[in-house]
Amino acid sequence: MTTAPSIVPSKAYRQIHMFPDAKRRRVRPVKRMHVVDAGSEYLRFQCARCNATRTYHGPHTITWAKRGIPCPTCNQNGCPQ
Repeated sequence: MTTAPSIVPSKAYRQIHMFPDAKRRRVRPVKRMHVVDAGSEYLRFQCARCNATRTYHGPHTITWAKRGIPCPTCNQNGCPQ
């Protein structure tokens, strides 16, 4: 005779049912600067919101460049729209 395996609810499921009115905290989205100019030894990033620019020298991966870098102006002070 086999017994059915016991199903244990997940931690998230238990928390939702223990505190139904609690809201989950959302992480503020990161504003990113994207590549504007790429040479053999440098990358220049520019923010589309505040037009800040940064230049990076040295070897970086293509994935890192395509992902972009966080804009220090927009993420710290809020974006000047």
